[in-house]
Amino acid sequence: MLRKFLKDKRGVSETVATAGMTLIMFLLFSLMLQIVILGTFQIAVNEAAFEAARSAARSSTPYATAVQTAQNFGKGFIANWSNNVNVTMPQTASQAGQLLTVQVSYNVPTLLTIFKPTPVYGQSTQILEEQP
Repeated sequence: MLRKFLKDKRGVSETVATAGMTLIMFLLFSLMLQIVILGTFQIAVNEAAFEAARSAARSSTPYATAVQTAQNFGKGFIANWSNNVNVTMPQTASQAGQLLTVQVSYNVPTLLTIFKPTPVYGQSTQILEEQP
């Protein structure tokens, strides 16, 4: 049976075509999954920036509060979030009524080595509130 199959050359082109299409479908599926992961992380980073700016606007130590809030935001549902998230404040607000901007960035991990790591950025601005 096996000897008959090896001598028969009719199915070789179909086998090669199937192997090629399987590879193409795998790469296409990996690309789609990477795009979904990238979009999910973009939403998470935008929300982390908003929450960090919102909590920093109410705090007496805005920068420390923004960093702590951003690190705690995705800790429960994104692996290694608190070690890879970067929080910056381009300018610090010192008086009530000034704008407080928080920028958050995160390098999205890749599924395959053919994709390069892509950073995603989020930014949010709030007005610094008066302290009671």
